[in-house]
Amino acid sequence: MGAPKKYSKKALKAAVQAYFDSITREVTITERKDSGKRDKYGHVIYDVVPVENKLGQIAKTTEYLVPPTLGGLCIHLGIVNSTWSRWCNETEHPEYKEIIDDVKERLLTWRQEQVVSRKNVKGVIWDLEVNFGCGQKKESAPQMTVVLQ
Repeated sequence: MGAPKKYSKKALKAAVQAYFDSITREVTITERKDSGKRDKYGHVIYDVVPVENKLGQIAKTTEYLVPPTLGGLCIHLGIVNSTWSRWCNETEHPEYKEIIDDVKERLLTWRQEQVVSRKNVKGVIWDLEVNFGCGQKKESAPQMTVVLQ
């Protein structure tokens, strides 16, 4: 018999959320808007105002203070990577499936955002290919050649 579980489903969900909360912040998206005023040199004075989305809500974005990683999550949880890997086994730990899927989705989303927003993304692309199966070529059915006579 193995060691007792360190986390109940509820406790693991809360601890995972605490990890992500500890490395993120929510930032209001702003833009510069002409205030209608000029400085003494005639330059436009701008106000910084929140951006509203099409629903009329103030737009916000989530920024990561440090990149989210599985290693960082494991350290936060006080476990080793092999423990997380065991928890990923749906047969052994079906109670963790929703949490595991959420973590994978968050990690994947951050990496995808990095690919479209950063200049040097070779490492991120490698991570997506190796750890998330993105961009891997799939074998297609053999092409049929038709010869017209």
